[in-house]
Amino acid sequence: MPTVQTLTPDVSPALEAVGSSERVRSLATVAGGWRAWLSLTKPGITAMVLVTLLAGWFMAGGGALGTLAAALAGTALASGGACALNMWVERESDRRMRRTMSRPIPSGAISPSAAALFGIVLGIAGVGVLALGTHVTAAVLGGATLLTYVGLYTPLKKITPYAFFVGAADGAAGPLLGWCASRGVADAEAWALFAILFVWQFPHFKAIVRMNAGDFARAGFPTFSGSPFPSSLLLVAVSLVPYLLGMSGGVYLAGALLLGLAFTLCAAVPRLQARPLFVASLVYLPALLGLLTLASR
Repeated sequence: MPTVQTLTPDVSPALEAVGSSERVRSLATVAGGWRAWLSLTKPGITAMVLVTLLAGWFMAGGGALGTLAAALAGTALASGGACALNMWVERESDRRMRRTMSRPIPSGAISPSAAALFGIVLGIAGVGVLALGTHVTAAVLGGATLLTYVGLYTPLKKITPYAFFVGAADGAAGPLLGWCASRGVADAEAWALFAILFVWQFPHFKAIVRMNAGDFARAGFPTFSGSPFPSSLLLVAVSLVPYLLGMSGGVYLAGALLLGLAFTLCAAVPRLQARPLFVASLVYLPALLGLLTLASR
């Protein structure tokens, strides 16, 4: 009798494809989850804090690499924790603004309770790392900045535009942290760096407000009106203080004047008071601090 062969289709390639597809989806889910947690720390803001911390550290004379690593890690954790808690407090306002409605809490990627716990753990860990790995002054400054950012600046934002002064002070703490991590004390030069960052935030924030005026109104955040030109002029004046304190020489003086002139021109032209001014502010600050760091060594 002829042999009858039963042809059974080989399903292993199909199963492998299904398995690969499932693995890809799983990896995508994990990656998306990590991106949500990272977004909760506002990495752009945290990165800027670390850049300014490095400027303060090097201008203060530096020190052991282990101390620098602890300063960077502790500040990153504390800043990330503060940002996460800020998002937790402002979760309802974030739902009303187009630029923030996709953030992890209003989008549903992370629950409010998990975000709050995450922020608390990061904040405590950050201050702890600063205390154990650097000077106690840096730890106290880091803890105070975290508390005022979350407990004072964030709730006051819904009440008065003058809350910005508190937020600007918190945002200017980076070079102070770097300086204190290196020397253990904030000298006059450190406060000069603080002043530059404090004043820089005024034209920078004016640009943000102009780009998102409708969002701020819908969320109920009162803001200052007016031109960023006066604050940009003040920034030029404050940027010259390091030269007056003997932190740098003529190269920095010339560079600071040129950078300040360019930035002020951006602020003076009405049509350049929104996104171009915002971009100019992001270019101006690292350029000025980089120039001062190189000129002071």
